[in-house]
Amino acid sequence: MKEVLICWALLCGAAAKTLFLNLGDKCQDGKEPWFCRYSSSCKALQQEETKNSLDICSFEGLKTIVCCPPDPPNQNGTSSNSQSGDYKSEVLNNGTELPSYGKKAEEKCKEYAEYVYNIIELPILIRPIKKKIAECAVSAETLIVGGKPAKPNEFPHMALIGIKDSDSEIDWFCGGSLISPRFILTAAHCNISQHIESAVIRLGELDVRNDKDEATPIEFKVVEVFDYPDYNHSKAYHDISLLKLEKDVELGPSIRPLCLHTNRSIERNKAIASGWGHTSFGGYESGILQKVELDLISEEKCKSVYDFERVALSQGITPDTIFCAGGKEDKDTCQGDSGGPLQIILKEPYCMYSQIGVTAFGVGCGYGTPGGYTRVSHYVPWIESIVWP
Repeated sequence: MKEVLICWALLCGAAAKTLFLNLGDKCQDGKEPWFCRYSSSCKALQQEETKNSLDICSFEGLKTIVCCPPDPPNQNGTSSNSQSGDYKSEVLNNGTELPSYGKKAEEKCKEYAEYVYNIIELPILIRPIKKKIAECAVSAETLIVGGKPAKPNEFPHMALIGIKDSDSEIDWFCGGSLISPRFILTAAHCNISQHIESAVIRLGELDVRNDKDEATPIEFKVVEVFDYPDYNHSKAYHDISLLKLEKDVELGPSIRPLCLHTNRSIERNKAIASGWGHTSFGGYESGILQKVELDLISEEKCKSVYDFERVALSQGITPDTIFCAGGKEDKDTCQGDSGGPLQIILKEPYCMYSQIGVTAFGVGCGYGTPGGYTRVSHYVPWIESIVWP
């Protein structure tokens, strides 16, 4: 995010600095933590002793988001702030409640779940009856390196990302996930912005080398790339990108978006990675879409594993934006899986995945070292602002 050179009258104190956090993020620990709020609803800005010492979280257009302490207790002795959960409802001074971050993503999750059904007409008597037929191929089986081939339509959101050369040959090198009829979520280090003219997105694929499988893939051009503003190609932080397609995808049981995980906490200890990447370090790419179940690793272990990396991870592992998964030999993501989803199966809505991570970095493949994944929930406000503005 580029520094915005705007100075509000109440925020020009020498102590103020920009934290580059989103609305609703926790910005200071303590007995009562501080959260990022709009300046218009932060009561501390009205107090002489604190108004010049508050840090700026970020800017949203002409609105300033500040690191705000809890409001003073009200008549019943409790703070008027409502700050629970990862995505907060922001209440203005006039009582108007603004939408919470994550609500739009959750609404779209339910909407896209309807595309698992095909509508057929049953010619019964004189008046045909329309009936919804579920065509769910998501496997509840708990179970890429150490993985197994996916079934047809098991991952209807999976995207292949490639570059087409002058001979119309396509080099598939990254994965991604369909998150709306127009957008693909992937990793920024796939560097699509440098190849946008020749970038190709393929959806609905199963076996890249076989035209006679059960898949009916379709291809799209990329017309715009949105790398996260704070991404730096020499670092492993904020490795996330959105690709806008040339036109809307026609959704159905075999091609439809997945959901975005909107909470930092993940109520599972395992997740599923999918992709067409190499099946061993330095080996060959898989022609068939692979899936593998990975353990989710604790923050402490993730930090200790990558403690040696002082170049790409100069600030160490930042748990709000990065987490680790894997760690078992022969069960891993690998080259070519970059940008693909790490996902969990939802109980509700029916037949839907929720993407918790974007495949980002690792040390070799299948050597027993967990890989690093970009935490999707942290970037939901940014995603919503572009995909569903």
